[in-house]
Amino acid sequence: MGMNANGARLMYALAIGLVGVVAGAGGQTPSIAEMLTSGRQALVEGRAADARQLAEAVLRTAPGNREAALLQITALEELGEHARALGAYDTFAAQTRRQDAGLLAPVATSELRAIAGRAGPDVRLRTEALERLARAGDSGATAELRRTATGNTGTGAAMLADVALARVGDADAVARLSTAATAETTRDKSVVVEALQRSGAKNLGPTLVQLLQDPSPRTRAAAADAAGVLNEKSAVPVLRGLLADEDSRVRWRAALALKRLGDSSGDEAIAAGLKSPVSSVRLSAIEADRAPRDAARRTALKAILDDPDPLNRIRAAEAAATDDPAVARAVLMTVVGEPDLTARREACRALESLPPFDVGLFRRLLGDREDAVRVPAAGGILAAARAK
Repeated sequence: MGMNANGARLMYALAIGLVGVVAGAGGQTPSIAEMLTSGRQALVEGRAADARQLAEAVLRTAPGNREAALLQITALEELGEHARALGAYDTFAAQTRRQDAGLLAPVATSELRAIAGRAGPDVRLRTEALERLARAGDSGATAELRRTATGNTGTGAAMLADVALARVGDADAVARLSTAATAETTRDKSVVVEALQRSGAKNLGPTLVQLLQDPSPRTRAAAADAAGVLNEKSAVPVLRGLLADEDSRVRWRAALALKRLGDSSGDEAIAAGLKSPVSSVRLSAIEADRAPRDAARRTALKAILDDPDPLNRIRAAEAAATDDPAVARAVLMTVVGEPDLTARREACRALESLPPFDVGLFRRLLGDREDAVRVPAAGGILAAARAK
């Protein structure tokens, strides 16, 4: 429904608290739909205070109105009132008795922007925040990552930025990482290979085959890991040859990669790994086998879910998520409550990608004292909002 000039003036009066004012023509007060339309327009025009007051006028009449709550929360974030925005969300959640990722998304976005802005020398934390913003469609975050990647060539910051960009589909970032991985001037190619693996990029077969034959055993081992994780089947012939490599790390990583790729050439080593007294070795053998788990492997995995090392428990939970997501979630939530910051961050990161998304948990974690925990919590909220 359109609004005449009197209606528009009434909307402004309502926005400044003159709720009792009545429009001249016909003496009719505006509908909720008209108030929300006016509020959204105010937000577009940069009048966040007016938008907030209109939203709150609607909420006084219709508590729990989702569109009004979204307008209120967005306006509060535009005004820099982050705590009040969180409070507004909590009020809505209490009134409606449900969590809503879409309503919480503006809060998560502001949280990530604030963390990226204050991360300072913590380049990894800043990049993680920007990556989650970029994945949610924030063009400013993407541009900032590109500036870092191209303006600081050869640095750790540039590599982290390129990994983040590659994960959101930037082909130029993948090309830069591939070039660095094979360049003769790169001092430690294994670091770049690990970055390529984290990027999740596809069609890297020729690059990885070349790196599997690198003189450095550390690089060969990293390339084997990457080939398995990235499902590069073209690397299978070279990986088979690496089962006889002079370096034990390379032989083990090659066996794991072959198992991931569905090749049985390294099964003897995998079987031995499943019997290892070292939890991380057993876990690697379990992770590598993508076939449905038999009873023996499920039992071995279950034992690692109680491992003293929280990082092993996190890996085991991620591996168990396919068969039993409820058990995996319970283990990860227990680690989130432990004092070890690294473990808490990694557990939250694992929960970030474990459906169904627990928006209530992510909301609680937004109040965590550590930025390293709030980043994946905010990322989980944005992922849940995109999944709706």
